[in-house]
Amino acid sequence: MSLCPPSQALPNNFRSEFFRRFLWASSIVCSLSVLACEPTPNKNQGEGGHALPRGNRPSGKLPHLNSVPAFSLTNQRALNFGSAELKGTPYLVAFVFTRCPSVCPSVMKRMKEVDEAMKKASKKLNLVSISVDPENDTPEVLTAYAKKYGADVPNWTLLTGSHRTILHTAEEGFKVGLAGSIDEKKEHLGITHGSHFVLVDSQGSIRGYYRSSEKGTVSALVHAMDNL
Repeated sequence: MSLCPPSQALPNNFRSEFFRRFLWASSIVCSLSVLACEPTPNKNQGEGGHALPRGNRPSGKLPHLNSVPAFSLTNQRALNFGSAELKGTPYLVAFVFTRCPSVCPSVMKRMKEVDEAMKKASKKLNLVSISVDPENDTPEVLTAYAKKYGADVPNWTLLTGSHRTILHTAEEGFKVGLAGSIDEKKEHLGITHGSHFVLVDSQGSIRGYYRSSEKGTVSALVHAMDNL
């Protein structure tokens, strides 16, 4: 499934503000979301690698990239949890899985740094880690994983669910690429997924994508909270 619509297939309403922003956000994620494939920031990217529209500066308000459709998954306490529970508070999303042999441990550690920095700055930000390996990552497994990385459960939720629902939530909801299923003979156990953080505001609008691989992302996200 491609997230990048070909230019020759653009509809007549391409000039509408919403559609132009949608295509812009989709193209950003298409180029940045694949695991272990993160380009060097350029002059159109802010600290931490989040994409900026032309003419925008890190000191200005963040753009509204796309609205996240309603979703509901299962948290580490085996309870339904999703967009309804997150509404009213900004949140940060990352896609991981507990058997991940490569980037996921770093993503979780960086998310912990973000959590600590937000608390120090007295900023309210919920954290959400969504598993892309639901067959293995049951609520019990996610509970142990949260404990391993010191996740502050009251404001850090780990989610699982059906593979179909997670695929739809990743690609259609957060515009993050996800492909493959577990195969121990393949690199990354056969799963590729976006390793960026997705910043969503209190009304469910995506406001930026941030590289989890860069330490500067932590300070960039603290700064971003003042510009939602």
